[in-house]
Amino acid sequence: MKKSDVGRRIFKKNSRAGKLTAYLGKRDFYEQDGVVDLIDGMIKVHSPPESGCYTFATIRVKLDYGVDAANVLGASLSKIIYQDTQRVIPPSASDPPYLTPLQQNLLRKLKDETYPFTFQLPGGCSSSVSIENTSQDVKAKSCAVEWELIIFTAASSDAKEVTWVDSVHFDIRKLSHAQQLASQQHKPHQEITKTFSLGGGSIALVAELGREVYYHGQPISGNISIINSSKRTIKGIDIRVRQFASIRTPKGGEILSHKCVVAEFASNEGFPISPSSNFQKVFQIAPSLSTIGENQNVALDGYGNDHADTCLASSTQLISGASEPQVGIIVSYDVKIKLHCTGMNGIVSCKLPFMLSTPAPDLRKLSVSLPQPQLKESPHKQVESELQVDDDSISTGDGLELVFEEFLVHSYPQLPPALKQMMTFNNDARVSSSLWLSESLPLQTEMLPVPTCFTIAVSSPDV
Repeated sequence: MKKSDVGRRIFKKNSRAGKLTAYLGKRDFYEQDGVVDLIDGMIKVHSPPESGCYTFATIRVKLDYGVDAANVLGASLSKIIYQDTQRVIPPSASDPPYLTPLQQNLLRKLKDETYPFTFQLPGGCSSSVSIENTSQDVKAKSCAVEWELIIFTAASSDAKEVTWVDSVHFDIRKLSHAQQLASQQHKPHQEITKTFSLGGGSIALVAELGREVYYHGQPISGNISIINSSKRTIKGIDIRVRQFASIRTPKGGEILSHKCVVAEFASNEGFPISPSSNFQKVFQIAPSLSTIGENQNVALDGYGNDHADTCLASSTQLISGASEPQVGIIVSYDVKIKLHCTGMNGIVSCKLPFMLSTPAPDLRKLSVSLPQPQLKESPHKQVESELQVDDDSISTGDGLELVFEEFLVHSYPQLPPALKQMMTFNNDARVSSSLWLSESLPLQTEMLPVPTCFTIAVSSPDV
C-alpha cells in the first residue's frame, strides 16, 4: 500500500476554555525488558500566553481502592503512586527540548505556537490493571491502577494556583510485553511423587508446559505423564488456569488478594488408570474472558470490561535484580493439575507457573485508510500500490497524512459555576439531571457521564 493511501492517527483534545489543544501520538504504552515507550506529544496555544502564566504536563498514576467507596467522611480512598510534572510553556531557553520524529512532523503541520513535551518513565512502574466482578449485576470496579496525562495552566512556576478550565485530560494505558523467544529455553516443569501409607505404593506425576510465556488468545499446551505404582485407581483429571492478583499499598503492605479460575476442564478420557499402569496425555486450554465463571473478581488489562479490546491482565514482570514491586496490583498465573484417586487422601496435584503477556504492539491500529479517487491505473502503478508501509513510517508518521481523532468537549451553560468547576477536573463525576449541549438543543438523559466526549476523525491541513 502506498503512503498516500495511509494516514497516521493522532489523538487531539481541546481544553474547555478553548485556549489549549493537546496532541498525543498513541494512548497505549508498552514496557519490555524494563524499558517503557516514550510518551511524546505537542501542545498548541491558540492565544498568546498571559504574563506570569505557565503551562505544565504531568503523568499521574493513581491506585483507586474502589468506586463505591470513593468518599468516606470526605476522604478519597485513592493514592497517587507515581507522578512526574514538567513545565512546557514557557520553554527553557538554556535546555532546548529534544524533538522525536513524530513531534517534528506535528510541528511542521501545526506550525507556530506549538510546544513539545516528552516523558521517559522508569522501568517497573505499575501497569494499568482493573479488578472487576464478572457478574452482570456488579458494575463497579473493586480496585484499579489508572494512568492519565494532564495538561494544565497555573499562575506560578511551582504549579500552584491551577486554572482547571484550561486543562486537558487523556486516559492512557501502560501495558507490559514479554518476548517468547527467550522463554523457549525454559519450560515450566514439575515432578510430583506421592507415597501412600501402609504399603499403598506411590503415584508419580510429571507435567510440563510448551513455553513459559503465552500471549493473550494463545492456547496453553502441555504434556502429562502418570506412573501409577500404587494399589489405587486414578479416576480422572482436572486442569485449571488460575489468576492471582494482590493489591500492594505504597507502604508495601498487602491489603487484598484475589484468586480467579480463568479456564478449566475435567477429562475422563483414558481413565480410570488401574494400578501398575502408565498414562500420557497432551492437553490444550485457552484462558479468556469468555471462559471465566460467574461472580468472580478478575484482573483485566487497562480500561476494564466496557472496552472491546480488554483482555485478562498480563503477568507482572520484575526488573532484573529488583525485588517485587512495592505498590500497585501484582498479577501472576499458574496451571494446576489435579488427579483424583480412590480412597482417602487421594488427591495428587502439581502447579506450573507461567506468564501471560500482551502481544507486541500492533502499529496498524495507529494507521487510517484514506479515501482515494477511483482512477484507472496502469499495471506499473498497480504494482507500486501493493508496497506495504513499514512500521517505522507508521510510528513516526514520516510521509503519512496526519489524521486527527478529536475528542469534542462541550460546555453546559445552564449549570451552576460550582458544578461546572467540579466537572472540569473530575472525569468520573456523574450528574443525574437534564443537560444542555447548547441553549436551543436540550439533551434529556437519566445518567450522563461528565464531561461528555465525542470522537470524530478529521483529516484537514487546517488545524
